[in-house]
Amino acid sequence: MKAIIAALPEDSTTDEQRINLLEELNFLCELTHNANALHGMGGLQLLLDTTTHENSEIRSGACSVLAISLPNNKTFQKDFMELKGLTSLLQLFKEDQNSSDSR
Repeated sequence: MKAIIAALPEDSTTDEQRINLLEELNFLCELTHNANALHGMGGLQLLLDTTTHENSEIRSGACSVLAISLPNNKTFQKDFMELKGLTSLLQLFKEDQNSSDSR
């Protein structure tokens, strides 16, 4: 997981590689202990930051990891709320709605 978290923000990582890394991270985070380890590795904040990526597939991948990690996981939920994750996702939703309305 550390290698995935390290590679995601790298400038040399292509969008396709990021999508694949997020899919791998999603698989790993199906296990609660892996999801709970994300915050300590800086991965939770990275995921929240990645939800605003310009590529919609990458945004979706980051949201998928959050979606698999949050249910029935009080430790992850606590970390998520401490980082104001809900506020970030609500803002993302609001921005997405505004961009859809202007089309």
